[in-house]
Amino acid sequence: MRKTAPKVVLLSAIILLFLSACTSNSGIFAGGNWQSSGLPHQHIRALAVDFNNPQVIYAASSQGKNFTSNDGGQHWIERSSGLPTDSSINVLSFDTTGKKLYAATGAGLFVSTDAALHWNKVAARGPFNFTALAFNFREPHTMYAGTAFQGVLRSSSLQYWPTDFHCGVLSSTRYNCTWRNQRPHLCRY
Repeated sequence: MRKTAPKVVLLSAIILLFLSACTSNSGIFAGGNWQSSGLPHQHIRALAVDFNNPQVIYAASSQGKNFTSNDGGQHWIERSSGLPTDSSINVLSFDTTGKKLYAATGAGLFVSTDAALHWNKVAARGPFNFTALAFNFREPHTMYAGTAFQGVLRSSSLQYWPTDFHCGVLSSTRYNCTWRNQRPHLCRY
């Protein structure tokens, strides 16, 4: 029993050290130099920074609005033309080139090629509530999209999306619009 006492003391000291790093006035929550950057009455759900120009920042709200700042967040302009007004924007993400900005919404997937001035729907039809986006940097035309109820979608063309399925991971190739459920065992019928 005496051999475990030093271990318990050491473990308690390590835990105490980690917890002290997370207090409100030290460690990662020490405050740093956070400053308000505008949009105080918006429920911002997603942010994206243009990696070709870090002064350009995009912010998306739960009310379906997209805002753009060209001066590092000092001033904001609403740019939501083409986005659904009754659906939250869950994710903003640039493609691998940084030329296309995608918005994953509760009403579908949208893309802008002109710095968010105009948005066009990418996902054809279907009840897709897009909740996540990811791009394959080794295969620049491959995109993954998470949905609230239909699982994960994968597109190698960035334009063809399935219109009706139930669950799982679906995949398609760049030249083939046929979607297959890659994980049928995930389905609960």
